[in-house]
Amino acid sequence: MVEHPTGSPVALPDGIIGSTCQTSTTCAPATPNCVESECHASYVSTLHFGGFGSTQLLTAPSNIVSVCVNISHEWSRDVEISLQAPSGQLIRLQKFLGRMGGEIYLGHPADTDGDGTGTEQGADYCWKPTATNPPMLDYVNNNSGVMMTYDGHPELPPGDYASADPWTMLVGATLNGNWQIVVTDLWPIDAGVIHQWSIAFDPSIVQDCSGPIIQ
Repeated sequence: MVEHPTGSPVALPDGIIGSTCQTSTTCAPATPNCVESECHASYVSTLHFGGFGSTQLLTAPSNIVSVCVNISHEWSRDVEISLQAPSGQLIRLQKFLGRMGGEIYLGHPADTDGDGTGTEQGADYCWKPTATNPPMLDYVNNNSGVMMTYDGHPELPPGDYASADPWTMLVGATLNGNWQIVVTDLWPIDAGVIHQWSIAFDPSIVQDCSGPIIQ
């Protein structure tokens, strides 16, 4: 049996660590991301899975049904969000596209930059191999006229979105072990919270446990 636990909350503060690096190769191991001479740390939450076969691997993108977050953030363009498998394979669920474009809320953030009166309340977003919506920021850039609004700001509609990287990048990953969601804030000022997150695997890939009990 494979359970689907829920990941613990993750605070997503501004993320700027220092201003001494010039390229990504000069950032310290704990702050691997570098934009405009600023080193940025990543925020990580871990879910442990142990109910698959001892050597079982992810064999197709369809092995994962969804990766879902309940999140609030004042500026979705700030963050790059990745999923990392126990054996190290990683895909970007949301890709940072640079310091350009307008403010887009995820859920109902607390609005710490002071230009509104928001309250901290997450909304549900999922990345699925079967999603028909494009990646989140592609959706934002192509649908600016039909966005939801909250507290006077555009808000990304809750729902299902494609990942920024292809799901095939996870093929061959170990299923048992620590799966991590990794979030890096790469643009100053705004903040947010992942209130919880989860991974749903296709139940049909769980190996058959039936048969006689051997004592």
